[in-house]
Amino acid sequence: AEALGRSMSVDMALNLAVPNQEIVKRISSRWVHPASGRTYAYDYNPPKVEGKDDETGEDLVQRDDDKPEAVTARLEGYDKSTRPLLDFYKAKGVLAEFDGSDHPDLVAKDKRSDAIYKSLKPYVDTKFKK
Repeated sequence: AEALGRSMSVDMALNLAVPNQEIVKRISSRWVHPASGRTYAYDYNPPKVEGKDDETGEDLVQRDDDKPEAVTARLEGYDKSTRPLLDFYKAKGVLAEFDGSDHPDLVAKDKRSDAIYKSLKPYVDTKFKK
């Protein structure tokens, strides 16, 4: 952040805040059909038959890096590396944080993205108005 600041002005830093336990839940609900790459998520795009690919009926697998323990470990590393950046940009007064949590009425993936976009876009637009 400091090196970037020496070469250019950073007027805005955005953080999509999602509790770690929610990220673990979202990622660990993901299962794939290895042969095709089709992806299912039990919270918003479940297979018709649990554990089976909709088209072939073959078994779905959970990638090792989608298992809760692996996601938790990755998030710990992410938090360690990003917390100083968030603190840096917050001290500079350019950090804006947005809620990326699940809300009961926004569980479907497309609705979650729409809600985040609707809160983020007006903020970004005001920063780029001349």
